[in-house]
Amino acid sequence: MKFAKNRILMGILGLVLVLSACAPAAPPESQPTPDVAAISTQAAMTVEARFIATQQAAQASPTPAPEQPATPTTQAQPTVPPAPSPTADSGGLPCLSASFITDVTVPDGMLVDPGSTFTKTWRVQNNGTCTWDSSYSLVFVSGDQMAAASSYPLTQYVGPDQTADLSIPMTAPSTAGTYYGEWRLQTPWGGTMGFGPYDSPLSVKISTNTKGGFAIASVSYIQVRDPATGCPDKGTRYIITANVTANEAGTIHYHWDQNPEDNEPPEQGQLNFAAAGTKSVTFEWLLKPDAVQDILRWVAFVVDSPQRQEFGRSEFVFSCP
Repeated sequence: MKFAKNRILMGILGLVLVLSACAPAAPPESQPTPDVAAISTQAAMTVEARFIATQQAAQASPTPAPEQPATPTTQAQPTVPPAPSPTADSGGLPCLSASFITDVTVPDGMLVDPGSTFTKTWRVQNNGTCTWDSSYSLVFVSGDQMAAASSYPLTQYVGPDQTADLSIPMTAPSTAGTYYGEWRLQTPWGGTMGFGPYDSPLSVKISTNTKGGFAIASVSYIQVRDPATGCPDKGTRYIITANVTANEAGTIHYHWDQNPEDNEPPEQGQLNFAAAGTKSVTFEWLLKPDAVQDILRWVAFVVDSPQRQEFGRSEFVFSCP
């Protein structure tokens, strides 16, 4: 910048000298001799002052920022609702909840021919808020699998409060005995769920008899609470009736199992069948108001001879609302 200033000052001095040379000469006696150095200095100071002002004005003006490209607008993407989780609820109800209603086919303890095929069907209800679909499966968890596959995906939609019949084809073992297997419902989240307040599995129980002849084909239960509600001082009576079906004429000896036990010998007896058919036998359980409440109790009819056979349970929970 100093070099430029010097060039400007030298140019001004030269212009002043030219103008001085061209001016008409005054008479020596009337015009004083001009002071060339003073004129040059004053002109140079004027030009320098204008140069400095110009530079200051230029520095005071902000340099415009380079134009930035416009930011593209991002279009909102549609929101996909998440799949319901096992803990999702509606109105206090859980997503996953189910109950067992009845055995549609092959009641527990049914007598089947060795090596024969049969289809076990359970009727259940969806008590939760989530709909069951093909992502749910009935899976084997323990006991005797009886030649069934380990998993059966559901083939229907089962919405909240709806019932469904779940079926599995099986094959009876070729040797005599009683066989029992347990199944649960597998969820899309990898866990399994049972049925009812105690998360119980669905079960299948059969008996085979390679010797042929007389045997019990099936046992079904009917349960009555007396009175239906309340807990009178005289006690609440649970009356369980076992309907026992035989395949032909014969005699059986049986007993009742109960849980929890009351430290009394189990009730036992004998049934005589003159031909194939059904007979009924009843078990009564009296509970006083001071009995332990809100626990699971059950009774079961068991055949001791001519061959041992077990036929599931009749369950209940005693409470005094």
